[in-house]
Amino acid sequence: MNIVGLSAHFHEAACCLLHNGRLVAAAEEERFTRIKHDAALPARAWRFCLETGGIDVDEVDAVAYYESPVKKLGRQLWAGRSRAGTWLPDPHRAEREIREMLGYEGPIHFFDHHLSHAASSFFYSGFEEAAVLTVDGVGEWDTTTYGRGRGHELSLLDSVEFPDSLGLLYSTLTAYLGFRVNRDEYKVMGLAPYGEPRLLDTLRTLITVGPRGDYRLDPTCFDFVKGERMYSARLAERLGQPPRERTGEITSFHKDVARSLQELLEEVLLEKVRYLHDRVPSENLCLAGGVALNCVANGRIAREGPFERLFVQPAAGDAGSSLGAAALAHVRLTGRRPEVGRLEHVYLGPSFTAGEVFEVLEAAGLDALDFRGREGDLLEATVDRLVAGKVVSSARAPSARAACSPIRACPTCATA
Repeated sequence: MNIVGLSAHFHEAACCLLHNGRLVAAAEEERFTRIKHDAALPARAWRFCLETGGIDVDEVDAVAYYESPVKKLGRQLWAGRSRAGTWLPDPHRAEREIREMLGYEGPIHFFDHHLSHAASSFFYSGFEEAAVLTVDGVGEWDTTTYGRGRGHELSLLDSVEFPDSLGLLYSTLTAYLGFRVNRDEYKVMGLAPYGEPRLLDTLRTLITVGPRGDYRLDPTCFDFVKGERMYSARLAERLGQPPRERTGEITSFHKDVARSLQELLEEVLLEKVRYLHDRVPSENLCLAGGVALNCVANGRIAREGPFERLFVQPAAGDAGSSLGAAALAHVRLTGRRPEVGRLEHVYLGPSFTAGEVFEVLEAAGLDALDFRGREGDLLEATVDRLVAGKVVSSARAPSARAACSPIRACPTCATA
């Protein structure tokens, strides 16, 4: 059985192929188009997955889509997307493009956004049973879900709904700090260690945390529901300074905002992880959703949380949801859990031999050094460059064919 999982039309469009429950290939569309966070239907990634699996489109038994477009439209209508002059999303776009652009005529299975997130972590964790936490900006309506997985069964027990969202809280402060939403949150996480949590008490006023899984944002400080920007004027008043311009100087104040925001996120996540453990007293926790890309928070959850073992889906954002949707379709069609086991690596996209890389370098007219068959010389040359203060990067795949780029010095490809 061949099942293709797809995510598209917001950001991080991706495609994967499960063959008899085994993960054969997976790739984001941006790897082919070179458009960062490409949201278009992943036609090139689709072609790659089918070619890697050695199958044609008529051998695909099912396509699994990572969210419910109809439910998502309901939230968008509620949020005011139906105002005059406002573009209204088409809930049939995904199916139409799968039919017309991919040429696929078979069954399509749609799964809720956060269920796909949850499946992308649990079914690839190697855990027989686990508690599952998903946190992101927003799916159809859910922004945070608490779930349980056992064997081939996965269920969501509780949730927090839009507009209350830890992901959107973090993105709002990302915008306030002059960075791009859905792209630069990692920069805020990276900026945080340079500041002090002096504004933590102020930021705590932005969110009311309930005793169970719930929390609520202060709506007076946010404008992402119907406004033209993420934050309202009240947020700047509360913080005492205007928003930073994108090209403006990063001051100690901005560093303190980042640090305080990071501390707040970790504080709330730890509390909600403990709530989930009360509901699902497992030794194992699976994380997914865009907020699960915050590795600093993940570290605190691993160190201070009540779970003994933690698995985070490496592609925790929407790209990884394609894997979750495919796993859910496999369960629906076979009644069995996919046979993927624990996801040990993510070298599932295009790969290139040393010879292919060297040919590209030569064709580009670059001054490439050929170290194939001379690993000792490669190591010596690498050390010389490091001693000289130069930057050297490398990539090594777990197989002979390296998932690397021609612009890197790669021990596996033995070219520099």
